[in-house]
Amino acid sequence: MPCIEPSITALGVVPFRMKLRIVIADDNLAFCSSFASLLQNEFDIVAALTDGGLALEAIRSLRPDVAVLDLKMPALDGIQLTKRLKRESHRPAVVIALSKMTRNLSRLRNTLERWAMSSRHSS
Repeated sequence: MPCIEPSITALGVVPFRMKLRIVIADDNLAFCSSFASLLQNEFDIVAALTDGGLALEAIRSLRPDVAVLDLKMPALDGIQLTKRLKRESHRPAVVIALSKMTRNLSRLRNTLERWAMSSRHSS
């Protein structure tokens, strides 16, 4: 079940943006929503989902720059999802795995901001 619907235009094309495009997948709806809200001003949250299977489909169709995945989700967890993505040609440049130990929202946001700045300078 999505906590934020993927954003695609009527033509089926995602508009060009300078912000990093992020998919978030975490079965904890409160965390998923809070993390998406925290990041939405600095990053383009293209989907925030509470299901690993839906996250896989969103990543395949939306092609985000970053996927933030919970390690433990029912059905398809972050580890299984990462293994599947590893075999695909259009996978995110960065996959960040979350566990109960990495639920510090501001620290995660700072990590994403540092990565975004370094990737802009290396382009």
